[in-house]
Amino acid sequence: MRVVHRRLLLVGSVAACLGAAAALPVLADDSSSLVKVTAAGGTPVPGRYIVTLKTGASTDAAAKKVRATGVRRFDGVLNGFAAKLTDDQVNKLRRDDRVAAIEQDQIVKATTTQRAPLPWGLDRIDQRSAKLSKTYTYKSSGKGVNAYIVDTGLDVGHKEFGGRAPSPGRRAGSTATDATATGTAPTSRASSAPRPTAPPSP
Repeated sequence: MRVVHRRLLLVGSVAACLGAAAALPVLADDSSSLVKVTAAGGTPVPGRYIVTLKTGASTDAAAKKVRATGVRRFDGVLNGFAAKLTDDQVNKLRRDDRVAAIEQDQIVKATTTQRAPLPWGLDRIDQRSAKLSKTYTYKSSGKGVNAYIVDTGLDVGHKEFGGRAPSPGRRAGSTATDATATGTAPTSRASSAPRPTAPPSP
């Protein structure tokens, strides 16, 4: 019977293991390909997330796949849903090819103070001091108020008016269209989105 030295057996075993490891494929770290979860900018709602899906993806299918609870859909506004999700469910959605974005749900509160960046005109009209505060605070909603702007005309179709601007009056021989944009500008400061002097009442 042939006697094999114990050291030789050990060397042979190590070599065999190294050879097997070299034959295995190297798995790449796919963390960079996962959908990132955006943290709440305000007050977060623990355990609740807003999931945006890619165009054509099924909201029901994506939510049911991870067994999401408390699902609220945004049909007509956003192809996605808000739901109560565990860390494991969030990680599964991050790997779902149908998911475009995930963000933590948060509490949003209305405020009467608008902060920078602001149009210069808004920052100027709510204070008497020469130094601008970089904020604008309004004390009324503008409900029931009609603003009359005397200027060169008005682009009533501008998207920021949201259809609230009526056709402007005009004097004989003139046009109601705003060729120089000087009429549209002050009107937008008074009532248009996104930063009006008096925001539209709900």
